[in-house]
Amino acid sequence: MSIQRMSPEQFFRQSQQEQDLEKILIDGEPVPPEPQPQIQYVPVAGVNNTNDSSKTLWGVLGIIALTGIIVVGIVALCKK
Repeated sequence: MSIQRMSPEQFFRQSQQEQDLEKILIDGEPVPPEPQPQIQYVPVAGVNNTNDSSKTLWGVLGIIALTGIIVVGIVALCKK
């Protein structure tokens, strides 16, 4: 390893880099915080309510609607 002559600016820059590397070795690399998604709720007929009773209500309404569609389809096929 040879010894090189450095200007004061080079020496300062190298010592800063060494200090930065030492900080990374001691503290670990800084991890940027994860961005939090911006969620905006649009109120649509109680869909965004968090209580379980509204989910149950929408589930029951969905089952009734699907049953009605199936019954109408069967009746339409039988009348042909």
